[in-house]
Amino acid sequence: MERAEIEGEINGCKNILDNTDYQILRAIEDIFAADGVAELLSALANAGKQIAQTIKLRKQCRARINELEAMPADDDEPIAEVIEETPTEQGEE
Repeated sequence: MERAEIEGEINGCKNILDNTDYQILRAIEDIFAADGVAELLSALANAGKQIAQTIKLRKQCRARINELEAMPADDDEPIAEVIEETPTEQGEE
């Protein structure tokens, strides 16, 4: 996979995360704005129904982003290996 493809897929996943933020925030607001236990339980149940698939999708996107960020691209420049020389003791050559 080339760097542009990797970056494109990462950006696509980030767009999904951005576009689903509102759904998550709305559910959280309903939970924290609940007055009383009955309303809280109702808000929790509704949130579970409304955003369960969204949460699964977001988790998949985050996992894919992590995978892509760790992936070397086919068109990346090779990284030169640095070999450190150890200093010789005095008198040795």
